[in-house]
Formats: sequence, structure tokens, C-alpha cells
Amino acid sequence: LTLLGDIKFDIIVRLMSFVLPLFSIICINERVLQGLKMIKEFTFFQSASKMLFSSLFFLLFYYYLDIPEFYVVVLSYLAALFLIFIISSFKVYKIIKEGNFLIFLKVKDIFSQSLPMMISSSVLLLMSWVDSLMIGGFSSEYEVGLYSVAVKVSFLTSFTLYAVNSISAPKISESFNNNNKSLFKDIIYQTTRTIFYSTMPIVIIIFIFPELLLGFFGLEFVAAKKTLLILAFSQVINAMSGANGSILNMTGKEKVFRNILSIALVINITLNLLLIPSYGIEGAAIASATSLIFWNLYSVLYIYKEYGVLTFISFRDN
Repeated sequence: LTLLGDIKFDIIVRLMSFVLPLFSIICINERVLQGLKMIKEFTFFQSASKMLFSSLFFLLFYYYLDIPEFYVVVLSYLAALFLIFIISSFKVYKIIKEGNFLIFLKVKDIFSQSLPMMISSSVLLLMSWVDSLMIGGFSSEYEVGLYSVAVKVSFLTSFTLYAVNSISAPKISESFNNNNKSLFKDIIYQTTRTIFYSTMPIVIIIFIFPELLLGFFGLEFVAAKKTLLILAFSQVINAMSGANGSILNMTGKEKVFRNILSIALVINITLNLLLIPSYGIEGAAIASATSLIFWNLYSVLYIYKEYGVLTFISFRDN
């Protein structure tokens, strides 16, 4: 069997499967650094290191290895992950060796808390891929390419959200577990405002210059203009809703967040089945946008009822 009718995709999947354990450990190392409020190190290993090392290995393999360009890209990323695994593991090992950690969680407690988070992360990852996979099933690789570029451009709005969440998550957890309700609310309000005001300039640029941004990838990608605008609108709601995922995960509501995302995934798949045959990539964008808006607004409502804190953007002083 081949994915999307192209054996090259199958080779990628097989190669990636070998580094999944390393990737999992890298993610654990990143969260350890985030929990210890080592934000610079966390940010480096989570994003910057992957781009930096992948680029370096690409240049090395491209000029010194006689292999097809397609495989150079894959091997460069795999080599980067292996190097990041070594460096991040050494960093965490050094911290543990030099630190004085007296509190140890039972294995049962670790699995009880981490398993729902793992499922939530898996659902989010699946939602980011399911649209493209279903477009490939109903249409052509050309349509998949158009949609993928629109998704990538719309995700430009998420950079600041991820950056703010990486800083706010440990603070949210600390204030909540210390029962400092005033600080807990202040952090949430400030986080939402920071996410919103830092995201909106990017959103405005996308709405004003969608054709220009898509044109960077080639003139044929301008056909995904409507798709991009639909996805960008959903990112506006995402930014206005604040750090819902981090709040639920950091306050012991990881199972609630898992359930909300699971419902959103069902909505996404159902709408894709209904809309893609008639509306193509625009239908997939509507499905994706609907599921994103659903889980954000539902999370806002749940957090407000549970903690009396409105995570949705407010333009008044709280």
C-alpha cells in the first residue's frame, strides 16, 4: 500500500518510525526545561534547533552525498533529530545530576496525568493532518499541495501563541497549585491579551495580502486564497480565546481537554466527509475552522464555569 499513491511517502513514514522514540524523549526533555522555567533552552530545543540543524545537515548532505534531493531533505531532518536528542538529553541529565530533587511521582500518577495529555497532543496532530489526507482521498495531490500551503501560511499566526504559552504554562501551574487565585487570574488575563495583540498584526497582513503571501510559493497557489482566509479567521478566534489548552492541562483538567479535542476531531472528520466532495479544499478549511473554533469556545466556557475566569479577550480592565 502507498500513501496518496506515491511510494516516496511510504519511505518517509518508514524512516520516521525509527526516530519516533527519540522524538518522544526530545519532547520530554523540552517539557522538563519548560517546567524548570528555562524558557530559552526550551524554545531552542522545541523549534530553533530543528530548523538550524536541519539546514546545516541539508547543506552538508546536498554538497557531499550523491543521493536524490528528495531523500536529502528527509535524512537532514532525521540527523537533526538525532543530534537534538543527544544534546537535550545531556542537558537534562546534567540538571538532574546537579539538582536536589526530593519529590518523586509514582509511575501510576505519572501515567494518570500524562496519558490524557498524550492523547490530546495526538488528536491535535491528527487534526493538522486529517484534512490533507482526506483531500488526497477525494481529490488530487495538486489540491493537497494547495491546501498545505494555505495551512502553513495561516499557521504564521500561531508562532506568538506557542511562544507565550511556553512562558505562561509554568506560571499558571505554579499560581494554581499555590492557591494564589488573584495571581492565577492576572496571568490568564495577561496571557490572553499578549496572544491577541501579538497575533492580530499577522492576521491583518494575511487578510490584506493573501495573494502576495501565497504567491511566494508559486502563482498557482493563489487559487487557495479563499481557503487561507477561512483558516485565518479561525486563528482570530483561536487568538481571542487565550491559552485554553495550557490552562486545562496545568490545572488537572487534562482529561477534560482530551474529551473536548476528541469531540472536535469527530466534528472535523464528519464535516470533511460532507464538504470536501462538493467544495474541495474550501470545504476542508471550513471543517478545520469549525473544529478549532468549537474546542476553543467550549474550553472558554468550561474554564469560566470551573474557575470563574474568562479567558476570552476583554478590552476592559478586569
